Amino acid sequence: MIKKDTTDYEKFLFVMGAKGRERRMSVLKTLNTKKPKTPTQIRKELKCCFNASDRVLKEFETIGIIKCLNPQDKINKKFISRETGEKIKIINYLNQKIFSVQIPSCKLEQIASQIINELEKV
Repeated sequence: MIKKDTTDYEKFLFVMGAKGRERRMSVLKTLNTKKPKTPTQIRKELKCCFNASDRVLKEFETIGIIKCLNPQDKINKKFISRETGEKIKIINYLNQKIFSVQIPSCKLEQIASQIINELEKV
């Protein structure tokens, strides 16, 4: 497990690590910064078990990729993606769809930050 004060690049490497990569990315893709979702909504959308999605949500919240809007509640917690989570989704997209050659992740992080800044201006 990585710590909360790590760089976005290290968080990207954690999410894209070989063990659990598909599950982590699928959970992250269901979240966005605008509409919060509960763990139940995420599980239904992904058709996965409670333990798998809950573990990923806890990992992401611990390292700052997502945010719980109501941490004091025991049930019906609502989660949204943070800017770091959005960067990771963009980096993953760029890495898979746009570039046919491997580009160093540090460059992808820079590109993702520029795209997010441009999207915030719109």
